[in-house]
Amino acid sequence: FSYFGKLYVSENAILDIIVYILKDFKEVVKLGKSQISIKEEGILVNINLVLRYGENIPRVGLKIQKSLKKELEYITGINVILINIFVYNLKY
Repeated sequence: FSYFGKLYVSENAILDIIVYILKDFKEVVKLGKSQISIKEEGILVNINLVLRYGENIPRVGLKIQKSLKKELEYITGINVILINIFVYNLKY
């Protein structure tokens, strides 16, 4: 990170950031079980979501992926390698 030492960001901290970012998406009803992996190359994210019925799932998914990548990289300074989004239910 720098000559002062290393900076570590926990998986729980990253998940808290994700929860905060997802609050901006009215299409997201619920965040289900999620997995965060921190590798030397960067962060891997798997999140399970419940979306509102009637939303365009591919459009919403891409919008969420782009937002999460941008914000996570900005806030943590760590490269985001992969964000998988699994829509496991729809809410009427």
